Amino acid sequence: MFAFQNCQDSSRLKDLANQTGLEAEPIESEATELEANEFEEIDESLGQIGNVPTTEVLKASGDSDSCLPQDMNLPFDVFRQAALPLNDLVRSSAFPASGFMTGESNLDKFPLSKTSAKKYFFLWANRCQGGPKGDLCGHNQKGNLPSLRIGKVDHRFFFSSVVKANACTIAQSLQLVGQEDAARKVLTNNRVKMIRKGHSQPESLMSKKGRFVDVCYLYFENALSPFLDGVVIDYEVSDGRSPEQTSAVLSRVIDVFRNHELKVGLWTNSLIVKTAERNGISAANGRHLLNMFNFVSVLVYEANSVSSIPQILSDQEKVYGISKASERKKILLTVGLGKSTGDQLRITRAEALKRGYKGIGVWNNFADFTKCSSRGFRQVQCLVYGKGCD
Repeated sequence: MFAFQNCQDSSRLKDLANQTGLEAEPIESEATELEANEFEEIDESLGQIGNVPTTEVLKASGDSDSCLPQDMNLPFDVFRQAALPLNDLVRSSAFPASGFMTGESNLDKFPLSKTSAKKYFFLWANRCQGGPKGDLCGHNQKGNLPSLRIGKVDHRFFFSSVVKANACTIAQSLQLVGQEDAARKVLTNNRVKMIRKGHSQPESLMSKKGRFVDVCYLYFENALSPFLDGVVIDYEVSDGRSPEQTSAVLSRVIDVFRNHELKVGLWTNSLIVKTAERNGISAANGRHLLNMFNFVSVLVYEANSVSSIPQILSDQEKVYGISKASERKKILLTVGLGKSTGDQLRITRAEALKRGYKGIGVWNNFADFTKCSSRGFRQVQCLVYGKGCD
């Protein structure tokens, strides 16, 4: 094992992230079931906003534009996975929020939105699925997002090695900030093909089994960085990579964004389950990640009992090597709503306040937001305002 004492290893990590891999086609296998604390399953039909309904849907159901108070005098930051409102006068069902995280299907909204809330792009970190000539990786055999629709079918992307998956993540990061030539160079150096939106014959890049294998989807048509406050990296690769591999690719990606004065956050699975080990996040590099990012995440969700939540948070803090109160200000507490009870949400909110966390990231986890009286809105009211928890 090894430990990162500081960030002075960045040049070595960049070299590691740039290593060239071998071409190989992933093994064709059925996707494994997601573990309960994985939050990959975002409803793409709603534009990566989970199942929070749009204002139009609520109006059609007879509800008002806004289901919760728009009081922005919040005790902590509240980050929502939601489509950006055009301005602060729009009574969005995704409020309350001091920050929005949204992805590829909402690209057109970033230049248009005048909201005072912070705007973060939600960037998927590519995972490896492995192959007979590639890495022995791929606990989670599901392909990478965003998917590309051809006809009526959404096609994900697959990589035969960690190196190739990381090359695509780096290339997408470069394209986000307008460095198209640099993005292409990274892919070429690592023998990864590319596809753009509107490709006339996307099927020509598919494998014989109808998959995109070692093909990177470059989906930014123009630089997005001028319209952003930052980027949140959705890091749930779960492919068995090492802590050193994780630190290498994240160091490279952070450098890309920092050069454009963007803040960078880490959004990941619980740090105390097997998924975290497969993500390459452990006490070996946790302190290094805490130092690199503007903020990092810890997670609680419906499976965590009320009595266990304080210890679960403390155990995850240990992975990041947190030793003093001021370091907790970099923690974003991701909370899975799902079927969480009022008691669970009440104690979670209390812990966030007591520990002085930066804020709360709301993970809908298929909570019901069908109408204003639905449980999802009551859960948010309890979590954010401490009201209606009974």
